[in-house]
Amino acid sequence: MVIVIGLSYLVLSKTCFGRYIYAVGSNKEVAKLTGITIRTLHYYDEIGLLEPTKADKTKYRLYSENDLEKLQQILFYREVGFSLKEIKALLC
Repeated sequence: MVIVIGLSYLVLSKTCFGRYIYAVGSNKEVAKLTGITIRTLHYYDEIGLLEPTKADKTKYRLYSENDLEKLQQILFYREVGFSLKEIKALLC
């Protein structure tokens, strides 16, 4: 399944458990979808705040529905003024 968002696209792959995985090349599509930078997504991964469900051999990160929901929570908490350290403690 492919979802078109403006001029970009998001590829959805259904897992054997019936959940969808968002295949996102180099975080570009999630960055476009959410309005945050690719570097921010990489940083969230580095500090363990938002680790993609899977990264393939080409280093593309794959985000599940749950990952994107968690990112939405992170962005909400950032908007209301929580630090990344506080957000990480809240989401654990």
